[in-house]
Amino acid sequence: MPLLTRSGRAIGLFGTSRERELLSRTAELAQQEKGPEQPSVRDELTGLLDRRGFLTFGHPLFEQARETDTAISLLYVDVNGLGRINDECGHTWGDTALVDTAKLLRANTRQTDILARLGDDEFCILVVGERAVGERVSKRIWAAQGKEGRGDNRPFKLSLKSVGLANQQLGDEGTCAARHSTHCDRRAYRGPTR
Repeated sequence: MPLLTRSGRAIGLFGTSRERELLSRTAELAQQEKGPEQPSVRDELTGLLDRRGFLTFGHPLFEQARETDTAISLLYVDVNGLGRINDECGHTWGDTALVDTAKLLRANTRQTDILARLGDDEFCILVVGERAVGERVSKRIWAAQGKEGRGDNRPFKLSLKSVGLANQQLGDEGTCAARHSTHCDRRAYRGPTR
């Protein structure tokens, strides 16, 4: 089964039946969260899921991954210098930096990945697949930073402070989305995954 980015670019193949089953469930949840009947799970500025949306849609995927012995990864992305952009350029430009970050994440992830803005300058991505899949997504995001919004006379260059990666290995305990997010958050500050 081919893996596609949100723009339709092929980035690899997906193998096991368990992973395909979990991806299918992810796609179903993504369709559910797109509906206008759930505005409280969306970040108004970026259009991504908010923290509540991530927990609402992420938790069942963690549980299903645990039950089916499917590996998943959580990437934690932190925007560099958002406070400085707000202070020096104004909050409108700070908002633009957040929207640019959301665009960068959408452009470098698969349709089946769950993207969320947790708050302030913190984003996360739930990726179904072995650690190598999460690492590839992380590397694409890291390589793409600074390209979003170039040529638009922005008074800042988008850069990411870190892209942390936590992986749920088969049989891991503590698969709750909130616990996994906290673990990934701690790893993000040890330096970016490149």
